[in-house]
Amino acid sequence: MKSKGTPAPVQNRPQQLPPELIKDLVANQTRDLELRAQELDLQRQQDNHSFAFSQNALKAQLEDRNEQRKYEKSLLKIRVFLVIALFLIIASVILFCLWKDKDTVAMEIIKALVYICSGGLGGYGIRAMESRKTKTEKDS
Repeated sequence: MKSKGTPAPVQNRPQQLPPELIKDLVANQTRDLELRAQELDLQRQQDNHSFAFSQNALKAQLEDRNEQRKYEKSLLKIRVFLVIALFLIIASVILFCLWKDKDTVAMEIIKALVYICSGGLGGYGIRAMESRKTKTEKDS
C-alpha cells in the first residue's frame, strides 16, 4: 500500500553530455598521452646521456689511476736509486777513511749515521702512530 504523503521516487536519468564536450575530453586525453610520450622520450634521452657520461667518467678515472700508478712507480724508482747512491757514497767515504788509516774519522761518520738514522726512524714511527690514530678517529 502506498501512502498518500510520500511522493513517487524520481528516476535519475543519466544526462547526456554534449558532443562538443566529449570531443574536447578526448582531445585533452590525446594531448596528455602525447605529452607523456614526449616526457618518456626525454627521460630515455636523459638516461642515455647519463649513461654515456658515466662511461666516459669511468674511462677517464681509469686512465687517471693508471697514470697515477705510473707516476708513483717512477717516484719509488727514483727514491730507491737515491738511497742506493747515498749508501754507496757513504760506504766509499768510510772505506776511503779506513784505507788512509783515519779510523777515528770513520767511527765519527758511523756514529753520526747511527744518530741520524735512529732519529729518522723515531720520527717516522711517531708519524705512523699519529696517522693511525687519526685514521681510527675518522672511521669511528
